[in-house]
Amino acid sequence: MVTKKKGDIIIRVRACNKCKEYISIDVEDLTRQEMVQEFDGAHRNHTVVTVNLEEVEKDFKNVEDQIRSAFIEI
Repeated sequence: MVTKKKGDIIIRVRACNKCKEYISIDVEDLTRQEMVQEFDGAHRNHTVVTVNLEEVEKDFKNVEDQIRSAFIEI
């Protein structure tokens, strides 16, 4: 377990255990909220959890750029 120092930022992500993909969460960013909804919809029949980034960043793939580019095409 990693020890956090005071002032460290903890990034929370939605992660799909089946696909090994994740997207970061930002509750203050409307576009990010829509991207998370898109991610959740794409993985609706999978096990999707909310965790700290450090728990998945080594083994999972960040798919934010793929989802963002899909938003731009629309």
